[in-house]
Amino acid sequence: MKFSMALLLVTLLGTAPLTAQGIPHGYLNEMPDPARVLADIHGSDSLDTAARQRVALEILSSIVEEFARHEGLNLRLTPEEMELNGRYRRASGEIISATYHTLDPNDQQKNDANSPRAEWNQLCNQYRRNETFIRKLLERYLSPRNRDRYLEILRPYLVSYHAAQAAQKAQQDKVVPAAACCTALPAGSSSGIWLDFGAIALLLFAFGLVRETRPFGLDDSDPFTIRSGWSTYKVYSSTGTVFSPTKSRVVRTSVSGGGSQPVSTSTSTSIYDQFFIREADGSERPVQLTNVNVALREGHQVSAVWAIGKGKKSGSYLLFRNHSTRNVDLINGVLESMMRPSRWLVLPLLLLSLVFAFNFLPFNTCLWCFFRNNSMSQMPWKLETQQQRVEAEVVWNDLPWTTIGLLLATVLAVLVGFSIATAIIRNLRVRRLKRQMTDKLLPILDQRAP
Repeated sequence: MKFSMALLLVTLLGTAPLTAQGIPHGYLNEMPDPARVLADIHGSDSLDTAARQRVALEILSSIVEEFARHEGLNLRLTPEEMELNGRYRRASGEIISATYHTLDPNDQQKNDANSPRAEWNQLCNQYRRNETFIRKLLERYLSPRNRDRYLEILRPYLVSYHAAQAAQKAQQDKVVPAAACCTALPAGSSSGIWLDFGAIALLLFAFGLVRETRPFGLDDSDPFTIRSGWSTYKVYSSTGTVFSPTKSRVVRTSVSGGGSQPVSTSTSTSIYDQFFIREADGSERPVQLTNVNVALREGHQVSAVWAIGKGKKSGSYLLFRNHSTRNVDLINGVLESMMRPSRWLVLPLLLLSLVFAFNFLPFNTCLWCFFRNNSMSQMPWKLETQQQRVEAEVVWNDLPWTTIGLLLATVLAVLVGFSIATAIIRNLRVRRLKRQMTDKLLPILDQRAP
């Protein structure tokens, strides 16, 4: 818990120097040698002993820093205090290193929250907050006067910890299982809301599926009409003799990096085609293409085919037929944009997946209820007092991060699955359209050629 680390830092580094004024440096005579502490402190087993000894040395180091002289916020240790404090810290560090090596010889689990190392650190945190353990330690080594002075310094942080524990217990008492939480809410509860969302998502998805089940490809009765769900494209063509063809290549090189970063270069090549088609009636049509790379020369007989959507004034070229060489160039990018499924279908799919997740997946708590009961304005870093921050941290530590991770995984699975499915459907439609154009449209264009 975040408060545990805050309490440790406050206890070890000392943030209440004013209470330490007037303490005679003779207290050093009462402070035990680290070897004596290791001989005096024992637990139920080796790990418990190591935890008790580590915390005892940390508390003794904290006493030195609390009882030392302060100038404002600056700590002024005498050479004797500095030497003793250093021995406490070194002894504590040796215990930590030895215990870590025993629990995790290969140092593979230092970031694992469920590792033996993490469990031992939790045990140490329990002793840091154990007032009985602290009192017995002080009674063993300090005089009553110095013991009471240190407890007075420590008391505000122990009070804050107990208040946080009480707030956490009160919060846990309010938490019920996800199903009970959602069903216990009145009208407008999470269960009812998610069911409403599910119904809306199903309607939207059904509406989208109607579009996807409509014809895609050349119209059976008119080879110069392309159907794409609700959309209709009118196909136009220009057939004639090629003249004044030009082809150019433009190479672009971009440089990135420099300074402290390595320099990298990338090169891209663009192909530009331009030619004119003189039709049988003498009219001429200019054609300009980028990255199509049509193979033709002066005098070839060529048909250029383009499509214009209903309600629009212009369209893109989708096919070039060279009647002289019998070659066909189909513009895949244009055909794919016409035949792809509706992208907005992913929205009702995402909503349906969330409805399924909230109602059927084994979440450890009701995320809806968590945000219903805890205002976003109560984020710990927005609060002013330490007490408010401590209580808010208890609430935010209960945030079901496992649930959020499961939700994100569900959303990611839907997005990836939708992308794969739409790519497969789009490719199947494009292949079918190409076959239709080859079977129905090309013979018409060949007949028009001189």
